[in-house]
Amino acid sequence: MKLTRPLGGAPPRRKVGVGRLLAFAAGIALVASIALAGEARAVVYLGGWDLVDSGKHLDVDISSAYRANVLAGMNAWNAYKPGVIRLDSWTNIQDVAVRDVNLNTNWSGMTYKWGQISLNTFYLGGWGQQTRTNVATHELGHALGLGHSTVSTTDVMFGTAIVGGRVVPLSANDKSSYDAAYKRY
Repeated sequence: MKLTRPLGGAPPRRKVGVGRLLAFAAGIALVASIALAGEARAVVYLGGWDLVDSGKHLDVDISSAYRANVLAGMNAWNAYKPGVIRLDSWTNIQDVAVRDVNLNTNWSGMTYKWGQISLNTFYLGGWGQQTRTNVATHELGHALGLGHSTVSTTDVMFGTAIVGGRVVPLSANDKSSYDAAYKRY
């Protein structure tokens, strides 16, 4: 079909049938569904700082009633990236100190950029071992440079403590965030 342009006017418009439009839309939908059929992309959430030293280690001194929970949190992160978090010793200079506080505040744990993790016995004292481990793992995540997740309550780094009868494993979002933080060390 030959299209001619009238003098001084816009080019003529070609009529497209509804069938062609539907076929075109179906093709676009198919391409999009194939592109999105792969694994969903994890969400990255980073904090503005970390406590990891220049050797890519986080050396932890634990003076807390929740030592076992902190060790479990260290094991969770180290299971994904072995050897990054270590116990402080005479050969490893302390990067972060874990201490207990007893404050009637709105938080169960807090990580400070000057190198301290405070675990709040006011709340943790009434919670079970699994929840205490979740809080310790979450706070260690901040020391590693991760920020709060707003995506899913299944993320260790979700902004509110997951109180319940299970330890929350590292999610794809937690691991992706840790990967991004690790590249900044």
